[in-house]
Amino acid sequence: MGFYNPDRHEARAQRPDIVLVDKNYVCHIIDIACPGDSRIVQKEEEKVEKYLNLDIAIKPLWRMKKVVISPIVIEVLANFTERLEGYLKNISTRLQPYNMQKTVLLGSARILRRILER
Repeated sequence: MGFYNPDRHEARAQRPDIVLVDKNYVCHIIDIACPGDSRIVQKEEEKVEKYLNLDIAIKPLWRMKKVVISPIVIEVLANFTERLEGYLKNISTRLQPYNMQKTVLLGSARILRRILER
């Protein structure tokens, strides 16, 4: 189910992976991606651009003080940008990039193992 947007702004991307609303009326739009190539900076920028219209629509509709877009992009080979730590701090999480790298690497290894066992 997408977000209803009564405003004239067209919100094409209406399904972020996670939406958090904290007690201070701050909405966090979180979208997670694990691209298979080394275009992590471009993918991160695409994610931010993708949700800008949704940002504009949510703020007055949900009466938020602030809307923050946080793309979490980690490459399949566990590379990430310098901005990832800032995004994780924005959403007030205790997750560290190295824990996320380990998860991505183990997931990639599991997928590769399944393919090779066929």
